[in-house]
Amino acid sequence: MTLRTKLSLMYSFILMLTLVVFGTALYAFLNLSIYNDIKKILAYEVNTIHESMSYELTVSPTAWNLFIQFDEREMLQKGLLFQITNFSNGLVSKSNSLNNIELPVQREKAELGKPFYDRVSMYGSTILVYTYPLYIKDKMVGTIQSGVTINQYESFFRNLRIILYMLTILVILLTILSGVYFSKLFLSPIYVLIQKLDRIRSTGELSERIHFHNSKDEIGQIAVAINSMLDSIQNSYSKINQLYLTQQRFTADASHELRTPLTSILGNAQLLKKVWEKTSEANMDHQMLTSSLECINDIVEESERMKKLIGDLLHLARSDSGINLDLRKVELKPVVESIVRKVEVLPKHVSWHVNDLHLLDNVHIWGNSDYLQQLIFIFIENAFKYTLVGTVELYIKTRDQMVGICIKDTGIGMDKSEIPYIFDRFYRADHSRGEIEGTGLGLSIAKLIIDEHTASVDVTSAKGTGSTFTLWFKVITV
Repeated sequence: MTLRTKLSLMYSFILMLTLVVFGTALYAFLNLSIYNDIKKILAYEVNTIHESMSYELTVSPTAWNLFIQFDEREMLQKGLLFQITNFSNGLVSKSNSLNNIELPVQREKAELGKPFYDRVSMYGSTILVYTYPLYIKDKMVGTIQSGVTINQYESFFRNLRIILYMLTILVILLTILSGVYFSKLFLSPIYVLIQKLDRIRSTGELSERIHFHNSKDEIGQIAVAINSMLDSIQNSYSKINQLYLTQQRFTADASHELRTPLTSILGNAQLLKKVWEKTSEANMDHQMLTSSLECINDIVEESERMKKLIGDLLHLARSDSGINLDLRKVELKPVVESIVRKVEVLPKHVSWHVNDLHLLDNVHIWGNSDYLQQLIFIFIENAFKYTLVGTVELYIKTRDQMVGICIKDTGIGMDKSEIPYIFDRFYRADHSRGEIEGTGLGLSIAKLIIDEHTASVDVTSAKGTGSTFTLWFKVITV
């Protein structure tokens, strides 16, 4: 739910609650006030009549005649109805306005000895009746009742309720519509602010700033705070970028500078190894010769490993610097055949099997021949490295307009949880650390070459059963 909707609903709820409270209070006040006034008039007139009444004892000691005098015209003008009921002889005296109608008497309530009010429905009219019990010598002998028709009041309050309901609904609807309009109007600067931030995020232009015409309100203060934050981010980014460029230059320069002395060390060590092998029998005893040759072998092996590591670092540094490969139309089959020939002459401790390459006939892709050979050789080298027994196999498959080069081994494999990290720099699966030599940079370099060729790689692997890497390239249609 948007902020605009929340504000509209909140204001509508507050207004609805206010109208309900106000309407209820107004209705209750008018109802109580009007009916209290009517009740006071009825009680006053009954008290006035009661004071003017006289009693006369008849022959029967239990029967009383009740005599009353009142101004019939005044009662008629006031719209009042009067009725006196004598319980001793059953006679009923009433005003002319009642004609042939008698007000009902609730004798049970009257015998409680207290006046009371009651509403009576007669012939489609509602009458408010005030009943006053009459006592002679602590004995109730009758009642005086005064009443008034309240149809007009009932109709008034019924119409008032309808008006209040309709007015509440109408005002709420108007509030919702006006709330939506004004909230959209007042919140429009926020949407503009969001659009500007999205543009900065999408373009990456940290130098761009948000210009807001009213910097004194809350939205303007937010814009000022964001501009200040962008200044800090831009300064920090500039420093980090400078450090990153310095690091890249250092890595590239260091890798380049180290290649020459390492090459020299490696060459000299190899030369010494050959010389010592030829002259060892004449000038050295067997133990000294063995120790010297072991040292020279260590120098050669470590120099070769450092040379490979520095080469990998140099390649990564150049890639991080944004050096793009020179891609051309390349026929894929000669590249793969060249790699197969090189692998054939390498010393291997497991079987090497190459399936028929006829699916690569006349298949061309956009690529760089040298880097494609390096890419495929990395996966083949890894397959031999992690396959202690079994077979390393290369085969080709196709799908749609894609060609896949598959390198499958029966090596130690990987757990599924490790596969997402194998292309990270210096990452090596836990079970291979320290057991199998390597720098952890080969697959990182492979991933860079894959990205440069807009290719992809599928990996399937399971612990103890081996791995399959499939390199997918888009075929150029002739």
